Amino acid sequence: MTNNNIKTKKGFTIIEVVLVLAVAGLIFMMVFLALPALQRSQKDTQRRDQLSGLVTQIIQYQANNRNKLPTMSGTTSETVSDFNGDGKAVTGGNVVTTGWAGFYNNYLLAGGDVFDDPNGDQYKLYVTACNPEGGSKKNGVACSGGTATTSQQRNSVSFEEQDYTILILTNATCEGEQTVFNTGDRKVAVAYKLEGGGTFCQGN
Repeated sequence: MTNNNIKTKKGFTIIEVVLVLAVAGLIFMMVFLALPALQRSQKDTQRRDQLSGLVTQIIQYQANNRNKLPTMSGTTSETVSDFNGDGKAVTGGNVVTTGWAGFYNNYLLAGGDVFDDPNGDQYKLYVTACNPEGGSKKNGVACSGGTATTSQQRNSVSFEEQDYTILILTNATCEGEQTVFNTGDRKVAVAYKLEGGGTFCQGN
């Protein structure tokens, strides 16, 4: 007697297996390509927060010092890039308490904070005055202050080539990503090249 209720099991065909593998490979490739971009975006968000915090600390410094900015050790520029094992800015091995290096130590590292890029490298500060392009003294013209190694002029290099230097321009404000001249000697613009492209710029 034949049992008509018995069902024959049917396996996957080669075409079905290939289709499943192709779809899985496509999903994997999309995740593989999207993950680095997501990580860059998250780091840049963190950088924006840190740099906004830097501007807040500059404003706090001014509130504590009759609206003045920290003084520069040099006549036209200063680089805060020498640190000891605790991350403090030093000169000749001594922790600095005045000027922009003192600001770095007393405000950015207050309460045991660290001031590091999300990649783990310590931020440096390059402070210089904004010089209006063409010598014009009117507000709203782009700055030519700084050097080719500063954040303001790094559009032609990759993020990996920069040295985590934040550009701080006095006599400047921001117009979008661009730093522009401002006659106010207590105005300052902070600029930094982002990993995902573009430049962060924020003024006090």
